Amino acid sequence: MYPRQGVLRMGWRTAVAPKVARQVVRPPLEPSIPEAHASWVSTLEGKAAVRVRYALRLDREQELELELPEGHRLERVLLDSVPLVPAEKDGKLKLKVAPARFGETEASLEVVLARDLGVFHLSGRLKLALPRVSWPVATVRARAHFPAVFNYRREGGSMEQYEETETGGGLETQTPLPGKVIHFRQYLVAASAPTLELGYSVDISQSYFR
Repeated sequence: MYPRQGVLRMGWRTAVAPKVARQVVRPPLEPSIPEAHASWVSTLEGKAAVRVRYALRLDREQELELELPEGHRLERVLLDSVPLVPAEKDGKLKLKVAPARFGETEASLEVVLARDLGVFHLSGRLKLALPRVSWPVATVRARAHFPAVFNYRREGGSMEQYEETETGGGLETQTPLPGKVIHFRQYLVAASAPTLELGYSVDISQSYFR
């Protein structure tokens, strides 16, 4: 070290700049419904029950709106098996939903409806529908349990019929449901209500005058 004008000056400078810890902020999760399972169960007198279970994907409390199909009555709503009392007006429900536990991103919402389809005749048509949901739904799978004395055929609607090859279906019950079982599905449902039209006629396959 050599003096400048007879004076020595000393100073300090850090060799490496200190790292500033940055707080990582996770972007909010867009609420959605990866999968929904539904079932229709009807008696021969036309008393029908509709049960829909939605698999919710969310990371915080969100508002979910459902619009009931025409002619349906709300029986109950369950969020992770806990009853909810939604605000209902003109067939529209507003729900506050959230994950079951902090830090999780899943929840289950179950909606049970009732409807009078009318008495079954020798032949006729059934118009079925599921609630419209304000969140996008990736896949809807439904099954109908209708009186076994009829044959059924799909005649319209947004849902397509398919043959079920896998066990289960998201709405298992302790006792098997009666009637003929028909399976339907629809993909990428957004801002609309899945619909289905079925034609039916008397099944004479086991009758002597076949």
